[in-house]
Amino acid sequence: MSDLNEFTFWQAACVQNPSNCSYPKKVIVRDADAFNEMARFDHVSATYKNCYRSNETFQGSDVQSGDVDNENVSDPNEWITREDIHRTFEGVPHIISESKNHMKPKGSKPAAPRYHVFWKADMETDYKAYAALKERLYQHFPFLDPKALDAARYFDGTEHPNAVFYPGTMTINEYLDRLDAETADEAFYDDSITEGTRNSTIFRFAVRTLKRYGNSEDARERFRKESDKCTPLLDEKELNGIWKSALKYYDLIRQQPGYIPPEKYNTPQEMVWEPPIPFEEVALPPFPVSALPSRVRPYVEAVAETT
Repeated sequence: MSDLNEFTFWQAACVQNPSNCSYPKKVIVRDADAFNEMARFDHVSATYKNCYRSNETFQGSDVQSGDVDNENVSDPNEWITREDIHRTFEGVPHIISESKNHMKPKGSKPAAPRYHVFWKADMETDYKAYAALKERLYQHFPFLDPKALDAARYFDGTEHPNAVFYPGTMTINEYLDRLDAETADEAFYDDSITEGTRNSTIFRFAVRTLKRYGNSEDARERFRKESDKCTPLLDEKELNGIWKSALKYYDLIRQQPGYIPPEKYNTPQEMVWEPPIPFEEVALPPFPVSALPSRVRPYVEAVAETT
């Protein structure tokens, strides 16, 4: 794998041209300045055969991408901000840039924060698996745009991307594996939470707690208690910001199909069993014991009778 904090992009020679499929210029990005210069032109985060963008020509990528458009969020207080995104993915090398429609109306949608997000990922050479990871990201983080999950995704160039580059120590694959492990194991960690992933670890705890207990004082108290494990401790302003981010995220989760509210999730449900099927009502096909050797046949018949 290349350097965890090194991103590979391919740049086109045009700006905001969706019909273009040629991305001939390879650009290595290690900081925000390099990204801002590259992103002035249309760009992709995958390598394609003969530099021609399509699913069929996909050769590989170790950069995942997504959009945050705040498309269904009408209240500005509930917008997912750059800070919210960073808190969520702290520990993973990622770049957050403003899209061409940042704080502008988009079609019939009002002005809102709109971002492109790029994460360092494990190298993937199969376009279906690459797209599947995008889908996995969306399932965990419903603030991502579900219309931007294909493997041949391109990004419009913009004059002022205003990107911020966040270094990290784990790929987005490792992050999602850790998240899945936490979801599968409802027992919360007793270990101290060290600097470098405090925000994202506490954020994930807050979301799990909200899903289980709702927006309640009990949930907030559990969050405060968990934050005491941080080394060093986070200040009150930072904790309030994390809790606010978790509330925004939780509100989006509540809108997802299949969501189970805490009051239903925490109420024991009586199991209703169907009546058992009596053995004597089941007609089994005959077993061809006559085909067995004479020394084995009596043994098989005896075992069948006793069991």
